[in-house]
Amino acid sequence: MANLHDTIPPATIVTGLPRSGTSLTMAMLGAGGMKLITDNLRPPDADNPRGYFEDERVKRLDKDSDWLWEVGDAAIKIISFQLPRLPDGFQCNVLHLMRPLEEILASQEKMVRRNGLHDTTSNSDLLPLYERHRAQISAWMDAKSAIRHQILQYHDVINTPHRAARAIADFLSRDLDIDSMVSVVDPKLYRHRLSPPSP
Repeated sequence: MANLHDTIPPATIVTGLPRSGTSLTMAMLGAGGMKLITDNLRPPDADNPRGYFEDERVKRLDKDSDWLWEVGDAAIKIISFQLPRLPDGFQCNVLHLMRPLEEILASQEKMVRRNGLHDTTSNSDLLPLYERHRAQISAWMDAKSAIRHQILQYHDVINTPHRAARAIADFLSRDLDIDSMVSVVDPKLYRHRLSPPSP
């Protein structure tokens, strides 16, 4: 007899380290016509003017993940640190955002300062931890037969949004509104670059 969970359509998970472009990708999916799972409790701000597209339940996946089976054919943002807390056998398509770690750390540092907080952990300490985490989470997904995943480079989303949007639609096998997805990409919000943008 087939497991009831086997009949549930795979969810779409947008993942990556904080400040890697996950919120932008969620905005693109929503604009393209996908249902988004978000509680809208965290309002837009100077760091994410279009919003965060988060759901607070994700922070408690270690205690309760049963609700994920109800996500269905929708997209949800789950940072990569939380991915190993997905329930066993959970079918999902994962868009894994990649951005140079130096840019991520610079963006995180500015965000912390903007919020009046102080982080005693230096970027030089975080860099090897993030590098190791990325390798571990990629290997973890490779070992899960229920997970399909594709890397999405943040640079590509910003510099060639139409091609990136098409790649997302093709990976998800969905008829998304590509032009609407492209319309939410604002290169001016790419504020922490390793090098100047290409002309």
